[in-house]
Amino acid sequence: SGRPGPVLLDLPMDVQKAEIEPDNLVGFDNHGNTPFHLPLYRDQIREYIHDLKRAERPAILVGGGAWKAREQVRQIRKLGERLGIPCFPTWNALDAITSDFEYYGGRIGTYGGAGRNFGIQNCDLLLAIGSRISGRITGGEPSTFARGAKKYVVDVDEALLQRKFQQVPFDVNIGCDAWLFCATLRHESKDVKTPDFSAWMQRVVEWKNKYDPVKPEFFQQEVIHPYAFIRTLSQKMESTAVLVADCGGNIVVCNHAFETKWGQRYITNNGNSPMGFSMCGAIGAWFADPSRQVVCVIGDGGMSMNIQELATIKNYGINIKIFILNNHIYGITKQYQETNFGGRAEACGPKGYNPPNFLRIAGAYGIVNIAVRNSSEVEHGINATLNYDGPMICDVDCHEFHKYEPKISGWKTPIEDMEPRLSREEFRANMIVEPLPGWEKGEY
Repeated sequence: SGRPGPVLLDLPMDVQKAEIEPDNLVGFDNHGNTPFHLPLYRDQIREYIHDLKRAERPAILVGGGAWKAREQVRQIRKLGERLGIPCFPTWNALDAITSDFEYYGGRIGTYGGAGRNFGIQNCDLLLAIGSRISGRITGGEPSTFARGAKKYVVDVDEALLQRKFQQVPFDVNIGCDAWLFCATLRHESKDVKTPDFSAWMQRVVEWKNKYDPVKPEFFQQEVIHPYAFIRTLSQKMESTAVLVADCGGNIVVCNHAFETKWGQRYITNNGNSPMGFSMCGAIGAWFADPSRQVVCVIGDGGMSMNIQELATIKNYGINIKIFILNNHIYGITKQYQETNFGGRAEACGPKGYNPPNFLRIAGAYGIVNIAVRNSSEVEHGINATLNYDGPMICDVDCHEFHKYEPKISGWKTPIEDMEPRLSREEFRANMIVEPLPGWEKGEY
């Protein structure tokens, strides 16, 4: 009961070996034990409707907490449609507010994405559902996040609703199940005439399209650009597919470039981001539903961490497709060392680190494999891998790529002012909310 999510049960060895009488064990009855008491929050819902009627630039932020069930996510999408306002997913909700959703406004946070955070930073009324609003969303100066907006948050975790635990203090905190809240808000607002937000929505879409991290020239170069590769992969994957992505630079690439479709699941471990997670996660996803197309995207570093699981894949006939974004370096580490240590790189490659020949290793395990070495081979490599009837590995040569943009530079930079930096004229033209003092000189 309470906050949904994974639970770790750690059973000591003496408990595991103990003799028990099942009929004598005390059980747990969850009947009627729900922490959600909606009548207590009708006043807050009506307060939000009151504020919405006076807003000019409202926004909805959706986090991973929205994913208790598909019907719950559908209810949130219906709310966005009913109100006609832009919805922004966190990295944990990219398959909830999908790229093909009519009111999808782009991606947010310190690594931003489509829209470069202009939508969320310029809003004047923010409703956050199922998100703890971490530093990866706000940047290192939380007071600059959506600073011109009145902020509402809906969550079932009581701790996250306490202002002393919030990185961004929210104005109204609502402890309620997301499905229940959205259904009630839709009901309460059905006879309310809200403003026409179409002009604001159009502005957000313009930002999303203009500031797409995947640029046309990425597809034209001979060397494979991972952003172009992942965008092409997203276009080829089935609408019911499961994508399991890893960590480090390759998850930034995926979250910047992969365009999700409604019906897909996009699974990763953004919490502690362990290298190699995506291979194990993809194995689990396939066992959960072998009828769905399951794709694993992993870096060369993560692949080395879990390479022994190729035996598991072979032995159980696990039909997953593995795409290795192989840049032959620890890309996110190398970028960090160049940004913060004057380019004095160590132990991230090519000096101090070199991945093995994954195709030979895959062959040793008896797994079919293919190499993609330049841009002209990308479509063939993706099609061959996705269409193969069985597990397959595609090794994608990304030639030491380690430039992940857009991103903020420096932990005190507000998330709307990202690298690559825009001209001061273009930046100012995109800011409806007054920029912070010092923006003209880049001083934060």
